[in-house]
Amino acid sequence: MIGDGDRPTWHFDRGTELTVTLMLQDAEAGGDFDIAPAIWPHDDTDPAPLRTVLEAQRSDLVRRVPCSPASIVIFRGDRSVHRVSEVTGDHLRMMAVMVYEEKPGVVGRPDVNAT
Repeated sequence: MIGDGDRPTWHFDRGTELTVTLMLQDAEAGGDFDIAPAIWPHDDTDPAPLRTVLEAQRSDLVRRVPCSPASIVIFRGDRSVHRVSEVTGDHLRMMAVMVYEEKPGVVGRPDVNAT
């Protein structure tokens, strides 16, 4: 859950082959999903495109994905840097996030799971 004033930073879902998000409840305002798809292919040593996204307020490499309750987004979380824009208002932004690992039995960090 993401509440008033929360703004997760740009990040990758390390080690996950596939990330699936299901929007359960919109925030009152904000909470947009921004993603730069396939920006880190892991075999390319040039960090310039990633640096452009991280340092710029906006970049043509970034896509804003509209989400409303029941929206599903499927993406390569390990290769696509992503974030949620700042949330404002009293309504929490709630999502179910599912990640698929290559190895069975992998469990996420408790602090990450709680958010």
